[in-house]
Amino acid sequence: MTQTCFLAVEIGGTKLQVALGDEEGHLIQNWRFAVEKARGAEGIRQTLQAAVRELSVRPVAAGVGFGGPVDWKTGKIVVSHQIEGWSGFALAPLYVIE
Repeated sequence: MTQTCFLAVEIGGTKLQVALGDEEGHLIQNWRFAVEKARGAEGIRQTLQAAVRELSVRPVAAGVGFGGPVDWKTGKIVVSHQIEGWSGFALAPLYVIE
């Protein structure tokens, strides 16, 4: 039987959290990384991409929380008050699971 799983991502100014859970709310995998401000948004994206490659199950959907205003219609980050390199970034397409 195939397990239906979902990915949750929280991108903050001091930490990045990634979790994989099932449809009943059980946690399957989780990671917490310290954000290195000097590496900027690109460093966070690289860390996140490395974590996603380690997933034990392919998720059917992902939810992303971001510590700054995001245009919900376009999926683009308006501005980041914490980490350089996010302003105008298209967040939604980055996490399409292929």
